[in-house]
Amino acid sequence: YMVNKAKDYGYEKCGFVLDRGYFSEKNIKYMDDHGYSFVIMLKENYQCVKEAVQATQKQIHEFKYKYYLADHDVYGMTVKGKLYARDKRTRYFHVFYDNGRAAALQNSIMKGYTEQEKKLQSLVDKKTARRDDTEEYEKAFNLHYDSAGYLESYKRKENYLQRMMNEAGYFVICTSEKM
Repeated sequence: YMVNKAKDYGYEKCGFVLDRGYFSEKNIKYMDDHGYSFVIMLKENYQCVKEAVQATQKQIHEFKYKYYLADHDVYGMTVKGKLYARDKRTRYFHVFYDNGRAAALQNSIMKGYTEQEKKLQSLVDKKTARRDDTEEYEKAFNLHYDSAGYLESYKRKENYLQRMMNEAGYFVICTSEKM
């Protein structure tokens, strides 16, 4: 709708600043097809975001002083990539790391884990929880059931927890043009 309105008004050399909710292959392709550039914030769970963070993480952490952006009090760098599997264009992923945001998210992650462990322990103690009652915990915990199908024990998925902690504090903005 925005692209069509811009064309109707005769705007040819402009771009769009988009919120995360506007990200879709269809929307991006439509802007590309009509010659409009964009800047878009991306959600952390997108594959392209995970790849961009992984590509920059080591450099940002090992050489923070090189990537510090004083005006914004964050660290950042840019990598090239594709927004989605069939993307035909090179995009620019501006990866930022915020120490304060990372610390807050890491504390939140650990508090959440602690609360989940308390709930799981309560379910183990009650001996009434079955697989259907514990599905929400399977992403972060290995769950073990007794021969009758009741939750017997649980253990943190350490790799999952470590990945969550490592990814905390990052955010990514994508642009259609080099900036």
